[in-house]
Amino acid sequence: MEASIRGGALITAEFANSYNRDVFAYPGRIGDEYSSGCNLLIKTNRAHLITRSADLEYILGWAGPQLRKSDSQLSLLIDLSEDEKVIANILSEKGNLAIDELAIYTGFQQSKLAVNILSMEMKNLIVGLPGKVYRLA
Repeated sequence: MEASIRGGALITAEFANSYNRDVFAYPGRIGDEYSSGCNLLIKTNRAHLITRSADLEYILGWAGPQLRKSDSQLSLLIDLSEDEKVIANILSEKGNLAIDELAIYTGFQQSKLAVNILSMEMKNLIVGLPGKVYRLA
């Protein structure tokens, strides 16, 4: 909950960032020695700001259905390539899937799958979750 500028928590946060892991920090009192580390992580964009549990749900994409977009985007599948349609249909049928599972269900090579997933994320059709898991937006 608290970390000073030279605390071990900052070293751990740096390691997590170097492994592309999400880091979260709860802000502390300004000027307090034991809050300065968390505040520095937030200030330098090395940690996500957390003030309540809903923040964590939002950042990790775990927000409830009331915050999700409607499935009306599925009707826009006309603008998708054939490969993207295959991915969208599988996610619609199976729900959340890891990238390895998507590769198995689609039969696509990882490179081809990654390109299509990126394209679909840019179109806001799918959302990436922690652990390289994807779901329809």
